Amino acid sequence: MIEAGFIARMSLLSRELACAGALGLLSALAPGALLPAAARAQELPLAFDSELIHLTVSDDSLEVDGTYWLACTVGEGSIPLIYPFPADPRMGGARAVSVDIRRPGGEWAAVPYAMLPNGSALRCRVPLLAADTLEFRAVYRQALRERYARYIVTTTRAWNRPLRRARFTVTLPAGATLGETSYPFLPDTTSSAPRYLFETEQFWPERDIIVEWEAPPAGL
Repeated sequence: MIEAGFIARMSLLSRELACAGALGLLSALAPGALLPAAARAQELPLAFDSELIHLTVSDDSLEVDGTYWLACTVGEGSIPLIYPFPADPRMGGARAVSVDIRRPGGEWAAVPYAMLPNGSALRCRVPLLAADTLEFRAVYRQALRERYARYIVTTTRAWNRPLRRARFTVTLPAGATLGETSYPFLPDTTSSAPRYLFETEQFWPERDIIVEWEAPPAGL
């Protein structure tokens, strides 16, 4: 889930504005927007390194359980993060379930968060840990209108750097089979459930994660 410098003595407000707009999947910009050039020109106190995402499909909703590794280069104060949900006419509304942070190997601690008024994202603050890695975990559910789901990854490009590692799993209801996908998901042979896996390194996403599936045969 790396290293990045940070301009000494930058004001806390400037750091917050730059970082809040730069976190890709954790972005204060509209999903898909790029970081403004003025902010991109400044080095940031966090670097987005890797992500591990579990997508679980049920009859009427998608649950996303994501863990993100962020490397800190300064250790004072905190930073605001905005985590966007897909705004897709083929899906319904989303709601946050939980947000937690920890140092790698440590205990998870809950983070207070609030939904934005239009329901497009959640907002929270996380501490800065000098020369350390922060694990950030968010769980949310989004209503399904059809056998189609989307997870945002293209905002990652706001970092102006690829992810070192990215791993995505999709678990479908019993008897369902995977259909069209935006990335090459393969059967996960370690799982007894209908689960599919896509993992890569140096991930520079050109499109979001999109999966479609076929319903199980009648009687299952």
